[in-house]
Amino acid sequence: MITDIIYLLSIGLQLATGLYALSLIRLSGRKTAWILISTAMVLMAGRRVLLFFYVLSAGRQMSMDISELIAFAISCLMLLGVHLIRQYFLSINADDTKRRQAEQKLLSVTQRLELATRSSNLGIWDWDITNNIMIWDDQMLELYGLTWETFPGGVEAWQNGLHPEDRDNIVEECNAALRGEKEWDTDFRVLHPDGTVKHIKANGMVIRDSKGTPIRMLGINYDVTERKRKEKQELYRTYTMLSALLDNVPDLAWIKDKEGRFIIVNEAFSLAVNMPVNAMIGKTDFDVWPGELAGRYIADDQAVMAAGLSKHIEEPYVDAEGRMHLVETIKTPFNDENGVVIGTVGIARDITGRKRMEEELIELNRTLEQRVVEETNRRMAQEHMLIQQSKMAALGEMIAAIAHQWKQPLNNLGLFIQDIRDAYKFGELDGAYLDTAVEKSMHEIKFMARTIEEFRNFFKPSTKKEVCDILGVTSDVLSMLSAQFKTNSISYTITCHVHNRTFGSIAEVISCDASLITTYKNQLAHVILNIINNAKDAIIHRRRPVMTGVSEEDPTNPANTANPANTADGSADGSISIDFERFGETVKLSISDNGGGIPEKLMDKIFEPYFTTKSESEGTGIGLYMSKIIMEDKLGGRIHVRNIEGGAEFTIELMV
Repeated sequence: MITDIIYLLSIGLQLATGLYALSLIRLSGRKTAWILISTAMVLMAGRRVLLFFYVLSAGRQMSMDISELIAFAISCLMLLGVHLIRQYFLSINADDTKRRQAEQKLLSVTQRLELATRSSNLGIWDWDITNNIMIWDDQMLELYGLTWETFPGGVEAWQNGLHPEDRDNIVEECNAALRGEKEWDTDFRVLHPDGTVKHIKANGMVIRDSKGTPIRMLGINYDVTERKRKEKQELYRTYTMLSALLDNVPDLAWIKDKEGRFIIVNEAFSLAVNMPVNAMIGKTDFDVWPGELAGRYIADDQAVMAAGLSKHIEEPYVDAEGRMHLVETIKTPFNDENGVVIGTVGIARDITGRKRMEEELIELNRTLEQRVVEETNRRMAQEHMLIQQSKMAALGEMIAAIAHQWKQPLNNLGLFIQDIRDAYKFGELDGAYLDTAVEKSMHEIKFMARTIEEFRNFFKPSTKKEVCDILGVTSDVLSMLSAQFKTNSISYTITCHVHNRTFGSIAEVISCDASLITTYKNQLAHVILNIINNAKDAIIHRRRPVMTGVSEEDPTNPANTANPANTADGSADGSISIDFERFGETVKLSISDNGGGIPEKLMDKIFEPYFTTKSESEGTGIGLYMSKIIMEDKLGGRIHVRNIEGGAEFTIELMV
């Protein structure tokens, strides 16, 4: 039984060994696998030979059990050997896979680098400094217009390709990089054998040995010709725009380089020095200005560039005609893209006229106080004269009013005296008759004395505010003018719109709380008197235009206004309407007449001093002017006028 199991296991191991060997086909190839299988077969044959000699040397036949055990052991050794061989091939294949992956990655990177260099016109170079061996790629040859046949192979290939105008400076920059004084980062022009010029941007690095000696230099070149062309176009466009801008500036404007040479000047600068713009480019201040001024300007430029700050200067300059000007100049340092000062920008404004005005202003301020005093005194004198004239006009009005008021009493006194003479003549004069005559005469005399006192008090200015009735003040004015109204057939009405009442005489007027105000009573009365008196005069003028002393064609004559009431026959009755209203804390008194109104073109002048529509013998032109001054300066109110149908309406407004 045991022999059978061992036998079966031995067969299984032999089969497994064969299959295991066959699996090596994927790892080592078909030929190697067949060699392994043959080897296994040889080993199995050797097993048979070994058994054969073992039996012979023993002089006996080996038992079946020992034979199968030996076969099993050999099968195990065969399987172990095949397994070790398989692991060996597996390790070899793994190393091959990594190597192939690395090669593929390197190929991919190389392809991408080649694509990048071709797409960006990037050329790569490597210079063995010690042996002067220059290695270029195809793109480098194209950048310099060479071929492999014309490429000399040393650094001379690069130096010979440099543009003659750039060669010395660029070679010196390269030497500075080799000395370690700067990085190799520059741009230059190259000149192809066929005359083509290319702009090249170069970057590189220097490799040194342990002692710091440069042994190798490698880097890249790439074509920036198109970029330079666009930059030049943009620079030209910017220059054109800047020139257009500067030429439209009335001030002098310029840009100088670090050596003080003019790079840009505007048209105003060109006109100032009488030199064409193009002729000034590249010149210095010494070519343009007198030596002393030029030295001063250059010193200012140097100070601005040294400090790196703007500077405001007031300085002189002499124009092309030799005239001296004073200008306000602003100079600013001009920096490149790295912030390095490479020149100055300046603009100068002519302030000669302004300075002259400032000096005149200083002189004016110096004499201003004296002028103010003189003007104040003049105005005070004029004001005093107006006040005096106003007083004289008021005195004349008072005397005229008194004359009208006294006319009837004086007439009565004359009659009384004549009556006494007649009574004496006819023997009727006795004590009783004489007492009666004296009593009547004294009554008239007292009336006349009271009239004088009333007028004197009326025209005396108030020194302090008092509570008064504006309708009562108006009634007092009407009372003083009542005799003149009666003589000239002028009627009046007083309407209180607060209570909707109209009064036909001053005796009917009823005062109320609504018409009470706190103000300077006599000054207010004076204003009302001026307005009512003007209304009365306008009505009288309307009735007798030819007697005013003013031509009938004169538009300033109220009688010539377009109004149906203007009749020369005197048949039209005169009327004055006085309307009182109150709006909150404001009272308004409107005085209107049917005197024909005021010509519209004269309306703006009606409150000016010495302006009148009356003849010289009838008006001074200061009544309404003084009324306006009193209303605005003394009473804190306002006065205005407008035309209405048939006449004019003056309105005064006051705070209660």
